[in-house]
Amino acid sequence: TLTVLDAVRSDVHVPLPSGWSVDLGSRHDVTTVDSPDVAALLEQHGLRVTTMGRGTDEEPAFFAACGAAGVLAGRLAHRLPEPTS
Repeated sequence: TLTVLDAVRSDVHVPLPSGWSVDLGSRHDVTTVDSPDVAALLEQHGLRVTTMGRGTDEEPAFFAACGAAGVLAGRLAHRLPEPTS
């Protein structure tokens, strides 16, 4: 991922689940996002999703990153304001 972000020509929105950190310099827009409980959401909708055959219990970081990406995409698509603490 870091190699791709370094090679891409345009600025990218990079969502990170709360508690994660990464230093990408000032080129990309890194946003910390409260990731939903992806495992619970998938179960609620009767979905079994895997990555390379591994589910949410085996790859929690992958699914947390996907959840954060979904939240940020929704905000950007609907121009929702940032939540206040």
